[in-house]
Amino acid sequence: MISSTPIKKILILTANPKQTSRLRLDEEVRDINEGLRLSQQRDTFILKQEWAVQPKNVRRAVLDFRPNIIHFSGHGSQTTGLLFEDETGKEKLVTAQALAGLFSQFASQLECVVLNACYSEEQAVAIAQHIDYVIGMNAPIGDKAALEFAVGFYDALARYNSQYDEGSAIEFAFNIACNAIQLAGVSGESIPVLKKKPNLIESVDKTDTFEEQISEKNKHTYSLSAVEAYRQKVEEFACDGKISDIERHILSDYIKELKITDEQAYAIEAEALKPYQEYQENLKNYLRRFVEALNHESHFSDQTRDEFKLLQQTWKLKSEDLDKIYNSLGNALYNAQDNDKAILAYKEAILINNNNPITHRNLGNVLLIKNKIQEAIAEYREAIRIEPDDARLHYHLGNIFYNSDLNEAIYEYKKAVAIEPEKADFHNRLGRALSQQDNFDEAITEYKKAIELNPNLAEAHGGLGMALYRQTNLKEAIASLRQAIYIESDNAVFYRDLGRILYSQGKLKEAVAQLKEAILFNINDAFAYAYLGFALLSQRKQEDGIERLKIAIYLLKKEGMTQEAFQIEQILQQVVQGNKNWMNFVKRCLLW
Repeated sequence: MISSTPIKKILILTANPKQTSRLRLDEEVRDINEGLRLSQQRDTFILKQEWAVQPKNVRRAVLDFRPNIIHFSGHGSQTTGLLFEDETGKEKLVTAQALAGLFSQFASQLECVVLNACYSEEQAVAIAQHIDYVIGMNAPIGDKAALEFAVGFYDALARYNSQYDEGSAIEFAFNIACNAIQLAGVSGESIPVLKKKPNLIESVDKTDTFEEQISEKNKHTYSLSAVEAYRQKVEEFACDGKISDIERHILSDYIKELKITDEQAYAIEAEALKPYQEYQENLKNYLRRFVEALNHESHFSDQTRDEFKLLQQTWKLKSEDLDKIYNSLGNALYNAQDNDKAILAYKEAILINNNNPITHRNLGNVLLIKNKIQEAIAEYREAIRIEPDDARLHYHLGNIFYNSDLNEAIYEYKKAVAIEPEKADFHNRLGRALSQQDNFDEAITEYKKAIELNPNLAEAHGGLGMALYRQTNLKEAIASLRQAIYIESDNAVFYRDLGRILYSQGKLKEAVAQLKEAILFNINDAFAYAYLGFALLSQRKQEDGIERLKIAIYLLKKEGMTQEAFQIEQILQQVVQGNKNWMNFVKRCLLW
């Protein structure tokens, strides 16, 4: 005999679009799951979660999972509908009529819909024309009240006993949930409302337990043969292409109760999973052929692309799955430093789906390595077109512009800061770019903001020190650089910059010590050698000073910095000729 405690499947849908207030959705889902897990009937509930749902995700989730209860957590919009998300994470309104139309197609198995969102009463009324029970909210509900209601509802649902509890399981759980808000000491217990289907007939005997309240669609299972009953259950579990450990545990109990053989059970499972296994095998074969094509062609011809399109059609492969394959392959090739093939894989992914910002970003990164700067910029701009509120995209694009176009770099850094003002790195990089434009007032403001957000960001302390130095605030400049060294004691640049400031103050002994530390940590720092040479000459250590300047000239020429090398050669010439005015030339070098 089949167990009289059928599985109740709960589908939780969450949406918190970017431009809406932040909700504690993860806490709500976690506590609901915990409440079900701790109940004695935990094995009779299966919980599935879909986060940041778009309208199409809702349809697919319901089709694939076939839930008995749908729980939506998010935002409502009074009379207009519920707010889901679009491809960019922004709000996408779905009307009450649209939701009612979708859920009505599943009325035979869908027992209850919970809309844990502000202003969702009108949507609840519309959906209740088709579904037995629908819960909505008649006003805005606070985060705490919404959380207490949801957790209380499922706690009660999982523990309902008709021998002692009033009303149906849904009604009992609803009343307990409203009381949970009161017990928590927050307002809002009158905001949740329970709507019933107009022609709802109370057909379930009060002596039945909640687990015995089986819908008409489930009742016909009793008349099926044991094998067909097991087949139906397996197909229900295998709708997503796999059977979880919990589902296998439940199926093993079914096998015993139905008294079917292990061979019969295995054959049924194999048959149910076969289409999904064949699909995965086709994906693997597609990937194998794609890799073979990559190894033979540096650029795909139209004929090659047509062949792969035919493969996709023949094997009925979904574009979103191919998009994932191309991206995963591109990432693997990138990690293996096979950048040309990685570029080709990412470009094929873009042909499949031009609206995936991650693909454009990844392609941009590989193009940067190939020194294709303008192409990389174009890919990042595409990523930003798709995801304009992604601060990291603006930040990385600013980094690309930093060495070629400071105005564009500053523009992108400011966009990043505007989107995520609490990121210390963003303020620090903006400060660096502003310093490069000699805009020291704004640069100092950004550096100080970065330090406020992250006091241990050594680079911000160092940048602040040099900006203060350029404003001749030497005391604070030295303090900032000493703090940078305290945080990051092996950074040659901090020692070099501190040394040059001390040299400008005439503190030659301290300057020499700091500049030697800089060279110790970076033996190829041409500027550290130059400043050390100047300091040693000022200490009348002419031989040592000249030696350091010659090293600086060599390193600068090696790095292609011919103008700076020429300036030091002029100073060196003055020194060798015994011209005591050589120090006048050094002042220009201190502005490097």
